[in-house]
Amino acid sequence: MHYNIIIIGAGPAGLIAARELKKAKINFLIIDSKKEIGLPLKCGEGIREKEFIDFFQHKNYPF
Repeated sequence: MHYNIIIIGAGPAGLIAARELKKAKINFLIIDSKKEIGLPLKCGEGIREKEFIDFFQHKNYPF
């Protein structure tokens, strides 16, 4: 498969980038060290897990 962009990391920034790429119909691949994307949410940027999940449930989650 051909990808135009590879995103390293499935944290908040990576998932937001993926959402925008999907809207633009650009092929992408997300690579992350975890088996499951999104949970448990562990990031130091101060985003609470509930708000993170709520955001992606209402914003055309890319997957």
